[in-house]
Amino acid sequence: MGTWYSLYLFDEEKFTETVVPSLKRGLADRPDLFDLYKQTRLDHHTNLTTEIIASVASSLDTEFKSYPGYDPFSNDLSAFEKENPWYYEWSALFELVVFHECAYYKPELYCGKFGINSRFTDTSQGSVAYSILGDIANETIHTYYTIGIVNWITNEDVKLLLIDFDNLKRRNNPGDDSEHKLYDEDFYNLLLLADKHSLGLLYGADLKEYTIFERQLN
Repeated sequence: MGTWYSLYLFDEEKFTETVVPSLKRGLADRPDLFDLYKQTRLDHHTNLTTEIIASVASSLDTEFKSYPGYDPFSNDLSAFEKENPWYYEWSALFELVVFHECAYYKPELYCGKFGINSRFTDTSQGSVAYSILGDIANETIHTYYTIGIVNWITNEDVKLLLIDFDNLKRRNNPGDDSEHKLYDEDFYNLLLLADKHSLGLLYGADLKEYTIFERQLN
């Protein structure tokens, strides 16, 4: 059936100031989140420990997106997973923690099975908008074989997208202009809402049901 992508509002400031430090402490200061994650596991069992969580989080780059040895463009991540058996569970834990603490499930902008870039296929490769949409679609260590949290952009990126929005273009297809116009308006309105609340955007794929907390921003 393929992977289905969506965009969500994301509080990057809270993520950076509170979530990242907690993960680097192995959630020792947030046992409630670790317990909540355990409840999602079969028989409430997890191979993750405070030490493993702290070790993984402390090994990520400054953007908290890349892990040594992880190649998001690899066609075979099995070797990486074999060397790092925490890979799947880290993705699931990270997704739960982020949506519990600093991402909003509603409003949600569906991007379809081919992602946000498929919506704007003729955007100039030299434009700011093209660069930002390319960045948000690049998978990170938090993405397990295309599933989970893919990436995110900052509020500064949101502001730049608003400025450069007119450069977002798609192949001309007169038969679906109406649908495309509505989608463009929805995307633009999501950007406006994010900017109004000084938020960024998070890009997710096939998120797990148990991670969805009804945190809504209007």
